[in-house]
Amino acid sequence: MKIYCSPGFIRVILFCILSGLGCQKPHDEAFTPPTDRPEPGNSLAVKADFRGRILDLAGFPVPGATVSAGNTSTGTNINGEFELQNASVDSLAAVISVNKPGFLNGYRTLIASRSINYVVIKILPEQKHGSVQAGAGGRVDFSNGGALVFSGGSFISSDSSAYQGRVDVMARFIDPLEAGAAAVMPGNQLAIDQHKHAALLKSFGVLAVELRGEDNQVVHLATGKPATLHFPVPASLRAQAPVSVPLWYFDAVKGLWREEGTAIKTGNEYIGTVIHFSFWSCAVPEDYVVLQADLETNTGAPLSFASVRMQTDTSRAVYGITDGDGFIQGYVPKGRQLQMTVLDECGNATYTGSYGPYTGDVYLGTVQVQPVESQLLQFEGDVVNCSGDPLADGSITIDLGNRSLAATITDGHFALGTINCQNFTGAVRLYFYDNTSQKEKLVTLSQVANGINEVPVTAICDVSDASTATIETGGQTYTFNTPADVVSFNLDGSFDIVRPDSSVTLYFWADQISGTGNYPLFSMRYRNNEPNTEITQLGLYPNESKVEITSFGSIGEFIAGKIDIQAKDPQGELHPIKATFRIKRQF
Repeated sequence: MKIYCSPGFIRVILFCILSGLGCQKPHDEAFTPPTDRPEPGNSLAVKADFRGRILDLAGFPVPGATVSAGNTSTGTNINGEFELQNASVDSLAAVISVNKPGFLNGYRTLIASRSINYVVIKILPEQKHGSVQAGAGGRVDFSNGGALVFSGGSFISSDSSAYQGRVDVMARFIDPLEAGAAAVMPGNQLAIDQHKHAALLKSFGVLAVELRGEDNQVVHLATGKPATLHFPVPASLRAQAPVSVPLWYFDAVKGLWREEGTAIKTGNEYIGTVIHFSFWSCAVPEDYVVLQADLETNTGAPLSFASVRMQTDTSRAVYGITDGDGFIQGYVPKGRQLQMTVLDECGNATYTGSYGPYTGDVYLGTVQVQPVESQLLQFEGDVVNCSGDPLADGSITIDLGNRSLAATITDGHFALGTINCQNFTGAVRLYFYDNTSQKEKLVTLSQVANGINEVPVTAICDVSDASTATIETGGQTYTFNTPADVVSFNLDGSFDIVRPDSSVTLYFWADQISGTGNYPLFSMRYRNNEPNTEITQLGLYPNESKVEITSFGSIGEFIAGKIDIQAKDPQGELHPIKATFRIKRQF
């Protein structure tokens, strides 16, 4: 499956990473924000488009993840990419959530723009750190820092009945200074304090916690049975850590942090009690302003998907990524001197400039970045429809092998650039998409190098290249067509068939598919919200259950086939599931 972009700006929010904080007064004295600012999470509802990439903690793409915003859902392709269109979200706190079996849920919160918003989210693996018996309670220490202490009889099931049995603790401590923390931390550090004031958090550490029962079901704390959280304070922050800080939990519905309780510094850790589980942060709040800028190359092309670091006068860094039109926006601390640095893909600085301090929201205008030709990789060209007229409504995605670029096509023309840390000499694939006819054109450029690459005029007149699938089960037939649905074949041998709202999903895995023939089917997961059915099976009788591949085209062509299996639900009831697919190959 290919990911398509709609016209307009791709807006991206800045994510906060802290590196060195000054000593803090109690936050009721230090933080007095304006009272007339609209409250994020309860502001105007708008329609917005989202695009981005889901990665694991090591930075590898996560295919087959379900990504949701407002009332719209989709799945990620082999590159971990997704696109959501026309989602109804809060204009000041649009929440993008990620779900994937084997991982903790991930979240990002954005200021919704008029068109496509771009995000990168890293999701944490489900990592069991220990267990306690529900009746006895006990302490579980986390391998990368932190601990959790329960009293006996503290647990209930999802139906509020008392839970008896083993409780497994899935947890992760997030050091706000560690590399990549900005992509892991949920939300965008925007919070609502106990007085309902919006604030930007400066965190001293975050704990993500989920509790599971013996059958992997979610377990909760019982009323009146708080648990004690231990947050290690990173060594680089210990000298600046206040004696006490507010505790904040992440509200996954609103996409904001909310103040609830206090943590006390004891030795090199903060200790506080909680009555429910989520992501929890020890942090102090401060006021903020919104900063915006447009970045372009020295030839005037938008600087697409460039990493930007905003460093404050207290060594606090705020990171972001430009969109396909070179636009960036986000929250920065109010009243601080800022240094903007534009980074290449290896983290080297290609531009540095000083800005601020600002006491109100600010637009910096156009910032021109002038990389040397050996760093600049730029593409320009024109696109027409079948009549030879300039394409009015379209997009382009450029696959560079280890990453991709995207931009809108305006009046039949596109121009986009990015910064490399080394010469680029490989071939690239350019996917042109006509939003009106839903036709796609693949163009392969075999000779691409750093500098400006002029792309020949491209006409989009091909037949539809949509990937399709059907699922037959329970007397019903469900059809799937890209780009509205997810229909993808992934490098690990997995197949994803997903409705936009995730109401019907089918994932299955085969092994070493390399051509036509029958291949063992090793696992499968099927879910249907209506009726409420969910089946997950590992080891689906390899000698009996097969994936039949009837055609296996080259890259850019199609792989087609089917499955016909008998799957058991948790009650042992058999469900016949048939599926057919025709999927455009991306590798």
